[in-house]
Amino acid sequence: MFAYLLPLSLLAVCAAALAADAQPIDIGHRKQLFIDSRFIADQKNVTLTMNPAQRTGEACLVADQALERGWIGSYLTVIHEGDRFRMWYEAFHWGPVGDRASAPLCKLCYAESEDGIHWTKPHLGLYDFDGSRDNNLVFHGRANWIHGCCVFVDPTAPPGERYKMIYGDRYREEGRATAGAYSSDGIHWQAYEPRFIVKRGTDTQNIAFYDTRINKYVAYQRLNNHENTEYPYDIRAVCRAEASEFTSFSKPVVVMEADERDPAYCDIYNNAITLYPYAQDAYIGFPSIFYHSDGSLVPQLAISRDGVQWSRPWREPFIELGPEGSFDCRTIYVGASLVRAGDELWLYYGAQRRPHGAKQLPKRLASVVTAETEYEGTISRAVLRLDGFVSADTPMSGGELTTPPLVFAGSRLELNMNAAGGGEVIVELLDEEGKAIEGFSADDADPLYYNNVRAVATWRGNPDVSALQGQSVRLRLTMRATKLYAFQFVQ
Repeated sequence: MFAYLLPLSLLAVCAAALAADAQPIDIGHRKQLFIDSRFIADQKNVTLTMNPAQRTGEACLVADQALERGWIGSYLTVIHEGDRFRMWYEAFHWGPVGDRASAPLCKLCYAESEDGIHWTKPHLGLYDFDGSRDNNLVFHGRANWIHGCCVFVDPTAPPGERYKMIYGDRYREEGRATAGAYSSDGIHWQAYEPRFIVKRGTDTQNIAFYDTRINKYVAYQRLNNHENTEYPYDIRAVCRAEASEFTSFSKPVVVMEADERDPAYCDIYNNAITLYPYAQDAYIGFPSIFYHSDGSLVPQLAISRDGVQWSRPWREPFIELGPEGSFDCRTIYVGASLVRAGDELWLYYGAQRRPHGAKQLPKRLASVVTAETEYEGTISRAVLRLDGFVSADTPMSGGELTTPPLVFAGSRLELNMNAAGGGEVIVELLDEEGKAIEGFSADDADPLYYNNVRAVATWRGNPDVSALQGQSVRLRLTMRATKLYAFQFVQ
């Protein structure tokens, strides 16, 4: 498994002396991730490391029916509900099949799975395609065209609008804009009025969800700068809008774009942003970087604490392209698809064997588009451990990490850590002055070993820290050969 280190010069770690008057961070009983230096007030030999998701190589879903004669999977949503996985994915049809005027160009299809690996395309009988309703179409918008769709469950909505959808819609007389729809079951959809919920168009997956941190709807879309003159193509960036009512979003504002650390002739295609539900104040994105030199699209990791200020500390791939000739050897688009399966996180992505924009690329690249790729696109899966995006790492020679002052609620402390292979972790609890609290010193601490997503800290066999609830404390972790992903005080 590969990992990418972030040099200390980019950590923005405060190495100042521990100040007794520092304002404590109220973390309650919520899990905290080491996606940045928020919980590193002082350190020695600690490096923040990106841990890429690992490709499974599975062809979970492939283009194999007439309405998918083009490609599938560029934009998709996966939701794990109860005992089933549910997928909404886009199918693009080249045509001609039957009457082109009535055949949808872009359409939304539906699939289901019991294990998240083996998927079926149910025959729903809702929409006609090429004279038959024997298909898995669930929506094609008002104009027989839907593009860049994202489905989400709204925790605040009445039952009839429990599922919501954001998508690109268009009319010949009005051009492109962003529309919305709602459903009680995720199968039968009704478009919202007014027609457009964001008064601008986009040409990639629109992401929307109810942000429980700010109690508003947020939408992340792509913005194309058509006025650029420096480069021979549109500059793509990620913009954000928010709304109190799902049918009326604010004017989008750019929140993520290519910068001087990126190579020339690249930009950000899709964003795949989510509010990570298993920790506090953690927004995660998997933007695919479009490298115009070779037409590849490769996901990176983007992080934010508020959903507005974004950073991409690592520019290496978060999901690597597959080996030459594989179904994901040229492009990968991560969907709205981060789901939890036990102590793993699964990311579903759409992939293609041809570079993006092949018609505009040199002949040596465009030649990969042949009759064999007429039915193109595969939806696959990548895996990482729970909370495993980034870790605070120490070498075998050892290191030390001290948090800023914290106020917690809970009776024990759990660490998501990997100290397998001779590593260990010693946990101390310090007071406001940085002194070890009696009974919770390094001498009292029981070493933590092995690879455990919820290792319980104990001191002479006792895990109970409830007497310290509401007080300002710091954690000092002395580690050897350890990857530390997260910590949490729990009841």
